[in-house]
Amino acid sequence: MLATMLATIARKLQGEYMEKKEDLIIGDDKDFEENLKKVFDILLNKRKSNFWEYTCLKNLNDLIEKIFSNYFDLIEGSCCSVDKAGYVTAKLLDSVKENKTFNLQHTYQDEYKHRIENGMDISWMEKFTEKDFQEKCFWCPVTIKNTEDAYNVLLSMINPKYVPKMLEEKKIIMEEYLKKYNNKGKGE
Repeated sequence: MLATMLATIARKLQGEYMEKKEDLIIGDDKDFEENLKKVFDILLNKRKSNFWEYTCLKNLNDLIEKIFSNYFDLIEGSCCSVDKAGYVTAKLLDSVKENKTFNLQHTYQDEYKHRIENGMDISWMEKFTEKDFQEKCFWCPVTIKNTEDAYNVLLSMINPKYVPKMLEEKKIIMEEYLKKYNNKGKGE
């Protein structure tokens, strides 16, 4: 059923974006993976922001979040994987809505500045030390730098052909981060 919904979305997008109908071939329910990729390709690569596109992507929010949650469980560990998945999914949607690429890696110093500028609560940060402010926010991914990278990870996660290679590359990034993190305070 979800594959059929994706095929319908892709057909509607085809009318708005594709010059020739042959550019987009929609299959049946067995082609879920391909349909999802086509929808994301159209929405994110064409980068023409409008409410309808955002709404289509928003309808896939739970699926996208689950895909990212599984990714973070596999690569960065289960701690905060749901927070990271929610954050990345929300920023990916914002990226489509605003037609911009967003950085996904922030420190608590960045968060503090953002909260001050927007009149938001900072009481939970009052006891932070300088070292705490330099740490990456717990909801920010280590292995995904921005929304373009997030999109590529998403497409890799839904395409079994690319999963092993992408996961191996991201595991290396995570291992390097952990080495660096574990060596803090040991003279590095």
